[in-house]
Amino acid sequence: MSRVLYLIACAAGQPAREIDDGVRAAQARGWDTCLILSPSAARPIGLR
Repeated sequence: MSRVLYLIACAAGQPAREIDDGVRAAQARGWDTCLILSPSAARPIGLR
């Protein structure tokens, strides 16, 4: 059985830009990750 971690970023700024660190750390520890971003959180990291 896999473990799933949902990471949610709902504001722009530094935490949203560094969310990939959390995704990579969780994946390195065996978690399947799902990332949910609001539009304002997606802009600083280049997603549209």
